[in-house]
Amino acid sequence: MPGMMSITGLSSGLKTDEIIAKIMEYASRPKARLQQQKSEAQTRLAAWQDINTRLLALKVKSESIADLTDFQAMTVSSSDSSLLTATASTSASPGTYYVKVVSRAQCHQVSSQSGVYTSLNDVVGTGTVSITLANGTSFQVTIDSSNNTLTGLANAINKADKGVKATIVNAGTESAPDYRLILTSREAGPENEITSVDTSGLEGGTAPVFDLDNPLQVASSAVLELGEGSGKITVVKNTNTITDLIPGITLNVLSADSSKTIKIEVSADTTSIRKAIESFVEQYNDLVKVINGQFTYDVDTGDTPPLFGDFRLQSLQSDIISTLAGKVSGLSSSLNALATIGITQDTTGQLVVDSSTLDSALQNNLPGVARLFSAGIDSSSSFVTFLASTTDTRPSGSAGWVVEVTQPARRAQVTAGVAMTEPLSADETIYVNGRSIGLTAGMDIDSVIATINSYSSQTNVIAVKTGANGSGEGNYITFRHLQYGSAYKVSVVSNRSSSLVGTTGIGNVLATSDEPAGESGSGQGLTGLDVSGTINGEAATGKGQILTLRSNSGNAANGLSLLVTAKEPLSNVRVVFTKGVGAAIRDLLSAATSVTGTVSQAQKSLNDAIAQINEDIANWETRLSDQEARLYEQFNRLEVQLSKLQQQGNYISAQLAALNKKT
Repeated sequence: MPGMMSITGLSSGLKTDEIIAKIMEYASRPKARLQQQKSEAQTRLAAWQDINTRLLALKVKSESIADLTDFQAMTVSSSDSSLLTATASTSASPGTYYVKVVSRAQCHQVSSQSGVYTSLNDVVGTGTVSITLANGTSFQVTIDSSNNTLTGLANAINKADKGVKATIVNAGTESAPDYRLILTSREAGPENEITSVDTSGLEGGTAPVFDLDNPLQVASSAVLELGEGSGKITVVKNTNTITDLIPGITLNVLSADSSKTIKIEVSADTTSIRKAIESFVEQYNDLVKVINGQFTYDVDTGDTPPLFGDFRLQSLQSDIISTLAGKVSGLSSSLNALATIGITQDTTGQLVVDSSTLDSALQNNLPGVARLFSAGIDSSSSFVTFLASTTDTRPSGSAGWVVEVTQPARRAQVTAGVAMTEPLSADETIYVNGRSIGLTAGMDIDSVIATINSYSSQTNVIAVKTGANGSGEGNYITFRHLQYGSAYKVSVVSNRSSSLVGTTGIGNVLATSDEPAGESGSGQGLTGLDVSGTINGEAATGKGQILTLRSNSGNAANGLSLLVTAKEPLSNVRVVFTKGVGAAIRDLLSAATSVTGTVSQAQKSLNDAIAQINEDIANWETRLSDQEARLYEQFNRLEVQLSKLQQQGNYISAQLAALNKKT
């Protein structure tokens, strides 16, 4: 420790600093070995981290081909996208359709008179404005001194939110403005046409006047013809986005030309499926290249990579290769291995794709390719379908497993205690699961149900016409929850007594799925039920329509989730579960990269080792510092003693010399 403690051996003549430095250099060798061990551990850790990143990337790619829905992607084309475009969901079926667009849906739009408003703040008066639509909607807005301008009237109409939108346009110039109030129906079609705008209730200003006989835009429906033969189907819709004509297809009407026939072609999206497979292969080959690089040996230098000979990496590599090269249990031999669709391994373990063989398989047997990659079941009942599996779920083999459904799932519901046989005699407000719904006088049962169902996204309830017991047909309103299971409830109540003529029959006493009697005492209801049953001989857990096996007994079906849509109990349903290559790789990598997995544990052990080495290095640094301090102290004491001896020697020599002079 040169510096303040440094001594130069003035008495002894020793090169003290050099001597101590040599001693400390030798004493520091254990610390140097620890630092070398730390460097090597950090290098191995970096290698594992790199492999972990690539494993996670491959896991993501495998997830894109591990689910049956990934292979159900559909594509749709239109021969004239200027008139009609289309999109397809996975529920669409391949096919070709011929469509003509006779007309496009338009909202009704009318304008106020010209030449009367030169400012947005021109006064229109105070009082009331009444607006009526062809669908029966009628509403009134009140104008007072706080909103008696053209802008204030437009805002009041928009705030009412009753199916009419108000805007203001300038039909003049910037220097000579001519402002007009434009009213537009929010929904298209003649049913939503504005039939009356009464501004006679405004006083003290210039009230707008609307010429309904000469609209800016006529209300019209979208009219499409499906097919070209004598039996062609004509459909009329009050929207240009049509979702219910061709199952799984959404048509978007852009323009109309009744003279043109548009070809709509729906097919499996094999292009995106192929890209997903090729992307998986590319990512796998990247991983193989990196792992192979860890097992190379340089014969010239004798150098080896950081994970050379690591048994955990060797085991993981073996598992991945065997999963990809193996056969999928439970599938036909014609399509139970990657080689059957043109994907093979070369001598380095990387995958090679035969494009023509893969394309042929995708075109001729897409469902078979889907099962080769994904997890799924073959079920003897259409009411029992595959939902999900976990890393614990093992293939069932061709024998399959037996599923028993002892109780099907059920939705909660409440049925009004009194039938609705007359239109509403007065406005009525009902509360469905706490959400208020306004009903207007004159509505019949169908209109009431349509209004209730327009709020389904907020109430999670759908209304239907049933008999008094909540089933079959009749004039009783039944409220059913959209979801199955015991977790979901239904509650309904009205502000009108069910004893009055012309009501919904709900009554002014709360009726719930647990206590449905309500005001009349005759309301009926059902509580929601979860599905229950067994999978592979063991009791499963039900949640709504989902039946899941959670087993601690090593059951091969552990983690399997099934969707059970049956209305009655089912017995002896046989399901054959297969785990395709994509699903198997996904599960393998999920396990390997989990907190308790091989890769995570390898990194943990290295991090622990590095932490211990850092602690050992710190201890050695303390010991070496103490040792160096002791050495300097010892040499200092040596120099002090030598200095004293030299002084004594010098004194004695001086005394002897003095004696010699006297004699």
